[in-house]
Amino acid sequence: MLRIVPSQSAAQAKGYYTHFDYFTEDQERPGVWRGKLAERLRLSGLVENDDFEALCEHRHQQTGERLTQRTRSNRTVGYDFNFHAPKSVTLLQALSGDERILTAFQQSVDETM
Repeated sequence: MLRIVPSQSAAQAKGYYTHFDYFTEDQERPGVWRGKLAERLRLSGLVENDDFEALCEHRHQQTGERLTQRTRSNRTVGYDFNFHAPKSVTLLQALSGDERILTAFQQSVDETM
């Protein structure tokens, strides 16, 4: 299942990720930079809070410069894509301990993204 959560402001986006401790190792899978824009901004690997907050504020994470000429006040800051395996798959992996199930799910998410 795919759940997409839009963030309508920088404060909302930062609060959402801070509240859920999103970028820390405490969760099953930490946030990872993906996509063409991440490549253009030279973002790769695990998401670091400072880089994320700069982007929420519409600033380049390395130079601090604005990303575009204008910053609309009513802009959508970003989207959080959450992929969830069906409960039966989650239970099977938890009960069997078979890491291949988790690997197969992660590969399917990678291909989808």
